[in-house]
Amino acid sequence: MKRSLTVVLPFPRRMHISDAGLEILRKQIPEDVRILLIYEPGMKPEPFAPGLPNVSCLESLYDGEIRNAVRSGVEYADSEYVIVMPEEHNVPPGMIDSMLKKADAVRADVVCASRYMKGGTGRGGFGESLKRMAGVLFFAGGFPTHDPGGPFQLYRRSFLLKTGISAVPGMESVVRAWQSGGWISEIPVVWKGRSPVCRTTFLKSLCSVVRTQLLKKVRFRELTGIRQNSSRRELSEYILHGLFILLLLLSIYVFCINPGVISCWEQHEFRKAQTAISTFYFSGLSDLLYYETPVLGYPWRIPFEFPLYQALAALLAKTGLELERALSAVAGLFFLGTLIPLHFICRFFTRDRMLFFTISSLYLALPFTLYWGICSPMIESCAVFFAVLFVAGMLCFLRKPSAGALCTGVFGAALGGMVKITTLPMYAVFTGIVWLAYLLNGRISWKRFLVPGIAGLVALVPVFWWTAHADRLKSCNPLAMDLVSSRMNNWNFGPVQMRFDPVVYRKFYHFLVRDVFGDELAVVCAAVILGIGLAVFRKRGAWTVGAALFSWGLGFLIFTNLYYVHNYYQMANILLLLSALGGVCFLFIRKNFGATVLFAVGILFFQFIFYNRVLPRMIANAERETRVYAPVWEAVQKYTPPDSAIVVLGYSWSSYEHFRCRRRGIAVSRLIPQDLKRLEQSWPEVLGGRPLSAVIILGWQTGETIRSQIGPLEELLFGSRRIKRTFRSGELTLYLFDLDGTSVSA
Repeated sequence: MKRSLTVVLPFPRRMHISDAGLEILRKQIPEDVRILLIYEPGMKPEPFAPGLPNVSCLESLYDGEIRNAVRSGVEYADSEYVIVMPEEHNVPPGMIDSMLKKADAVRADVVCASRYMKGGTGRGGFGESLKRMAGVLFFAGGFPTHDPGGPFQLYRRSFLLKTGISAVPGMESVVRAWQSGGWISEIPVVWKGRSPVCRTTFLKSLCSVVRTQLLKKVRFRELTGIRQNSSRRELSEYILHGLFILLLLLSIYVFCINPGVISCWEQHEFRKAQTAISTFYFSGLSDLLYYETPVLGYPWRIPFEFPLYQALAALLAKTGLELERALSAVAGLFFLGTLIPLHFICRFFTRDRMLFFTISSLYLALPFTLYWGICSPMIESCAVFFAVLFVAGMLCFLRKPSAGALCTGVFGAALGGMVKITTLPMYAVFTGIVWLAYLLNGRISWKRFLVPGIAGLVALVPVFWWTAHADRLKSCNPLAMDLVSSRMNNWNFGPVQMRFDPVVYRKFYHFLVRDVFGDELAVVCAAVILGIGLAVFRKRGAWTVGAALFSWGLGFLIFTNLYYVHNYYQMANILLLLSALGGVCFLFIRKNFGATVLFAVGILFFQFIFYNRVLPRMIANAERETRVYAPVWEAVQKYTPPDSAIVVLGYSWSSYEHFRCRRRGIAVSRLIPQDLKRLEQSWPEVLGGRPLSAVIILGWQTGETIRSQIGPLEELLFGSRRIKRTFRSGELTLYLFDLDGTSVSA
């Protein structure tokens, strides 16, 4: 009996079919089955081996992607059934006969060749195990096949023409057939590998599945009915509890062994040094309002953030701890202290402790948070702590009104805004969304809803006062006029066009891959988990995750330029992203024990990245710092008076050299003529009466070459002074001036 079957093989652009590949097809597919090779319009295929009468090479009737080639093949076919063959797969022996018999026996519209039902076998391995788990979950949720994403499906041609479904192999077509009311059946298949029939890319297929399955919410909500038994739930909680304790101990270990060196080989050393030099010259409580950052000349004050972090580090340094280690220690304490208000936030949403263990494990495991939270002497962890404290106070007040909770929220908002105003807005938006949801659901009244608004206005009073006070101090310095807040709007927010530039978002994605997660696979997995969570889980879980994601993305939209230039700014809103991701993981963990195991594996992967890449690099850079540039800084400290000033001509107004040399002075960019001219106009008053003892020039060119490029400023710096020694190391050129008539031995 002649078989009523056609095999369609799409032949899109950038594919190559060899004679050997067609010979494989001839052996795998019976001779009385017609094979249609469909190629794109205008692309003439290469000649193939003769002697294959059942193979036809036809031009696609439609332009575009592979699904249009499949559609053309279905219209060309004149048989009752159609199979679209994936080009890179071997056809399992006997599969076509079995699928035809099954279709005729049950009058099925779709027959799937299942690797995961009883009697079927796949290739094995970790990836295959994940696919098998997914197939079992689909089947348990009411789906009629164990392998909806399998590579082999047989379709009734009349059903395809009637419904307009594309027969492209994979999950999308099977799910749409199920939605259309088609009868779906399956047979077991043993599939062991791929064949060299042709070569193509997998990216388009993956994007199609992600786009259609994660965003369309196709009946996946039935998966939420799967629950664990009590014993496995307890085991999940024990695993997460133990994982949290392990990560906490490892964080304390990093806290203890952190070299605490501000290295120029690390990222953003200028920002770290700015905080460090302010701490070095912090003398007492009076400096809380008038602290110095002596890198732009007299009167030495260019305040930005409220110096709470610097004051605590200076206090700790007085105990005998090195300044840089004291800075890192305070940052680490704020980083670990953030777990306390985070615990109260998690208890607001659920009494289940696993939510806190999940989010805090991500927070403690991510290399990005460990590096910028513990290992870097910066104010980021301090600002995040007070922002999270604000959220915890306001949510506790929402659950149970009390003066203590309200004061905690106002205190956190006020100090968070004064320490770093760019961190607080995202957390305020998240808090506002939660309060608004309670109002719209009728759980609170309008009068009570006004309380956080009034509290926020009260908290903003000290924030605006500190900003105005800092601007007054900066306006007294002729070299700091461009640093007042009114002139930094374009730097902080960026032009409107940045928010519509694809290059900006590509760089944001690059930051996520390289800095935050450390691997592109981790970013893809996180996106898939978040997408599935938003599609699967209803009501409170979904909108809470969505609110956290929205607040996280708002940071990129508000402070676009800051996030574009400085990757460490993502430390401000990373906890919102981790909260959304941890919330979805918690919802899966609560329903399936396998999700707990996968979560633990992911956490260990992040720890491997940190201890294998980040920490060794930090230690190596600390040693390299001492070896390369330390002689220059030691020469300045040894041969210049402590009350003298130095001038650094670098690439920007960096505090790095001043901090290393422990000297006040001026740092200007030798590449910006406006900065050089402003220094020339304010000379010598900008030195505050201090003698100029040294000039440091940064650049790989010789010092004489760079001196010839700075114009009249060269005469002011070098004209009337006698250079008693020149020293060069790396890209640093040091000029020591003779202040007392003595000479310096070589």
